[in-house]
Amino acid sequence: VQDYLPWFKVADAEASRRITVRHLLNQTSGLPTNARRARNDPATLADHVRALAEVEPVHAPGEVHEYSSPNCLVLGALIEQAGGRSFAEQVQDAVFTPLGMSGSFTSPPSATPAPLARMARGHRYWFGFPRPVDLAHEADRLPTAALISSVEDLGRFLQALLGSEPGASALLRPSARAEMLRPAAPSAGFSYAMGWRVGEVRGVPAIHHGGIVANFRGKMVMVPEGRWGVAVLTNASSALPLSPTSHRMADNIAALLAGRELPSVGSRFQMVQALLALAIALASLHQLRNALRLGRWRAALPGRTRRAIVWDVGVELGLPILVLVFVPR
Repeated sequence: VQDYLPWFKVADAEASRRITVRHLLNQTSGLPTNARRARNDPATLADHVRALAEVEPVHAPGEVHEYSSPNCLVLGALIEQAGGRSFAEQVQDAVFTPLGMSGSFTSPPSATPAPLARMARGHRYWFGFPRPVDLAHEADRLPTAALISSVEDLGRFLQALLGSEPGASALLRPSARAEMLRPAAPSAGFSYAMGWRVGEVRGVPAIHHGGIVANFRGKMVMVPEGRWGVAVLTNASSALPLSPTSHRMADNIAALLAGRELPSVGSRFQMVQALLALAIALASLHQLRNALRLGRWRAALPGRTRRAIVWDVGVELGLPILVLVFVPR
């Protein structure tokens, strides 16, 4: 990497010299999943990469696969250095334009054109109900997230990767495409290629990957044997792994198209929501009980220590905040 970005470094000087572009692509650089990012606002892509100078690698380069978005941030900065233009401009010229992805964008333009006027509004779940949420576009971490696209355009992209799109040769040489999709980094339940997971999806051999931002989700699944793929985008997102999501939908649709039976509809999501409702009910009853006993608590105040009073108030405020705000999100 330092051949292209001489200023790139992590907290380990030896690792800084040894990390290669292939390590970044295979997510085997040793950068931790929670590697810090730049704290200044606004931040640039280069700012995020420079912030890695204080990050200690958790593995030696090339040894272990650990998915870490900052790998992609370094790749984006490297592409900007090599191409002399922004990452967004190069994605537009190297991917969107050759494949005719006219409904794909690197940022929401200020003067909204007709295609973006149809863009779905993002949502977050709140107590199981989707609530519209508009969040700022994260242009500073574009190599990891925040591209805007449609399922039609992602279909063209998948066809190009499968070699069945007329513009595929303009995107990658067949040998480069094969190398990109070659499993190279073993992990739990799959092997990682350059930006893709290679393994079974509900028993179907596939190449797949998903993406998440706070109010949108998406996943793509390719079945090379059949030379077809699936792209699912949802305009809702949740931190709850059991919630209905593009990832499960894409996997199940791919399995269905491959001849597998759809799984029965589970009740785990509803169960989680029921447990949340129960927790809120218990917290409410607890608050009601304490409200009724407020006079007795106040009378006992002169004999209580400051620490005990702070603890009581902290519990009474902290519990409802935890149940009403953080758990639902």
